[in-house]
Amino acid sequence: MLHLSRSQIFKDYERAFSEAVGLPLNIRAHNSWSPAHHGKTDDDSFAAILARFNQARAACLRAQTDVSKELASTTRTATWFAGLSESAVPVYVGDHILGFLETGEVMLKNPTKK
Repeated sequence: MLHLSRSQIFKDYERAFSEAVGLPLNIRAHNSWSPAHHGKTDDDSFAAILARFNQARAACLRAQTDVSKELASTTRTATWFAGLSESAVPVYVGDHILGFLETGEVMLKNPTKK
């Protein structure tokens, strides 16, 4: 996955997606344990600020695990701490899942005081 994530075709796709949708895009290996958008330049986003705190970072990793558990699903969305949602789409080679295309860190509902 590292080789694919550094390829020019993925970088072009990532840039086009982010410019069109306004959301980050990441590709990660199936059993990877790193925050979805680790290493991205958006250090000022709400999610990036929350990720500086261990409990929020752990919640993010749990959501990432949740979106990659249901293998039969073509896409999966999980909501984590503070109402932020992440979505993942499995990347297959034959019947084998190599990893996931991930995007998110968005609120699907208006925030409340709760």
